[in-house]
Amino acid sequence: MRASLPLLLASLFLTGVSRADVVRTVDGSRLTLGQLVDDVPVELAAADVGAAPPPGATRIVTREDLEQRCSEQGISTAKLKFPHAVRVLRASKRLTPGDVSSVAEAAVRQVLPPGVDFVKIETGSEVVLSPRDHVESVEVGRFPHRTGVQRASGVVVFGDGEGRAVRLPVTVVATVADAAARPDVPRNGRVSLVVQRGAMRVAADGAALSDASVGDVVAVRVSATGRVVRARLTSRDEAELMESP
Repeated sequence: MRASLPLLLASLFLTGVSRADVVRTVDGSRLTLGQLVDDVPVELAAADVGAAPPPGATRIVTREDLEQRCSEQGISTAKLKFPHAVRVLRASKRLTPGDVSSVAEAAVRQVLPPGVDFVKIETGSEVVLSPRDHVESVEVGRFPHRTGVQRASGVVVFGDGEGRAVRLPVTVVATVADAAARPDVPRNGRVSLVVQRGAMRVAADGAALSDASVGDVVAVRVSATGRVVRARLTSRDEAELMESP
């Protein structure tokens, strides 16, 4: 009698599980021969045998996988005792939204402008990381030119020092004081419109047509001609003319 599909699938699944007769927990983005196979000579222990699963996930590495990786590197397997399969579990840690706010607070405070006081970080979900991951950097957008509690989008970047990075979108909540709420250049504020071509530098008076902060692209009216151009504000006093698209 032909086995039903559910029974067949269950049989295949259980067979796969039974083959993983060794379980290893690792912390790192790559797997080594010494992590997965017992009694490996010291000189072979660091041989790379593939990528580790993401933090919190598992991966099955079969005997065939190990033999192939060894063959590719010219490693003799005659005296190595490979298990049928190894279930690899990547160590992990989970940060709740509250944890993210706590661990990233110091880094966020360092990049906030004067007059902007950190309140908290908001994020919609927890994040799964390697135990070695730490806050490498943060990016915080501009807050509205308004006083009181305001919000800005941002990104917290976690890394493990091996080139792997996890970018977590967040919302940064902060209190904006009166001085910080003022734009660097108010609407109709005077700026020096600069054109730089190699060693040649030409400047002309102009007026910003909207509130702007340093780094913003703003429309500027040239005082002498009335022409409106786009320029990037490079300081409270100067704006650099942008090339036409």
